[in-house]
Amino acid sequence: MAHIRSLKNGSFRADVRMKGILKNKTFLSKELAVAWANTVESNIKAISKLSDQELTALPPEAIDNMGGEELFKQLGIDLFSIRNAVKLELINELSKKELLQLTPQQIESMGGVDLFNEAGKRIRYKSFREVCTEYLKKWTKKDYQNQMLRVNYWCNAFGNRIITDLDIFDIREHVDSMLDEGQRPTTINRKKAVLSSVFKFALSRGYIDENIVQGVVIDDDTRRRDRVLSKDERARLLDACQQSSWDRLHLMVLTAMSTGARKSEIENLRWSDINFKDGCTVLKDTKNGISRTLYFPPVVLSEFKRFQEIGNGLIFASDIKHDQLHILPHHEHPPCVIVNTHTAPS
Repeated sequence: MAHIRSLKNGSFRADVRMKGILKNKTFLSKELAVAWANTVESNIKAISKLSDQELTALPPEAIDNMGGEELFKQLGIDLFSIRNAVKLELINELSKKELLQLTPQQIESMGGVDLFNEAGKRIRYKSFREVCTEYLKKWTKKDYQNQMLRVNYWCNAFGNRIITDLDIFDIREHVDSMLDEGQRPTTINRKKAVLSSVFKFALSRGYIDENIVQGVVIDDDTRRRDRVLSKDERARLLDACQQSSWDRLHLMVLTAMSTGARKSEIENLRWSDINFKDGCTVLKDTKNGISRTLYFPPVVLSEFKRFQEIGNGLIFASDIKHDQLHILPHHEHPPCVIVNTHTAPS
């Protein structure tokens, strides 16, 4: 039986204790308190007598009128499991391999991801965005910002899609749209390389069975754009650099032409990095994070010696701020550019 008691403020509190359930509520009148308590007790008794078949047939409105799913749970009745008993039985019969081979459509037809989670089963139901988030968390290489920007690009395209639901036609269609927008094949290939890395990561985690991105081929226009400077062009380029108001432009361009080092690698060179005895330097801050030795031809080493300084300063430092790179005014840039040449000038 419920216990009804009056409070000092003139209201009435109803306390219900039945089948291990404790409920209480305060009302302005004793009649309302008694009515509520009777309803709760009646619902508890009625719910306890329902069979699994009757519980399965209960519509949402009836459940709410009987106290809601919370009251059912307090009585140890899991409506979700009862309604999906047959489906749960089928799910529990699946092997680990069969679970991982389910498509998103099959998962939905068998009750959806919530039902699989209820059964404690691991399925491959990762969205592309979730996989990308995991991928970036485990990124330990350099250039994180550019990697993140390119991953975000693909997330904007496929973020909400289930990764196992993406196929080669989705990738091919998006690449075609990038080409239609006028993006260069080399630019698209850089973005595609990041997408392929994400799929490679997903493959290693067991989220997919293959890296479909590898099957999408894009004609690279690098060969059409890149060429080696002729002997005459190299001579004219170096001559133009010697006319610059900055006396080290010639040395910088000569180093680039003779070693094939990246722009950032040359800009970050310091005098303490140069081994004049062996004619080389060890590049530690490379793009891929792996150190490598860069050798200088005699003509470059000779130019270094002309400007040689003692200390740890930048070789191509600003005349004003020695700890910063020299910035060449636009009007003083040489009239031509270096194009993929590793050949030392004669």
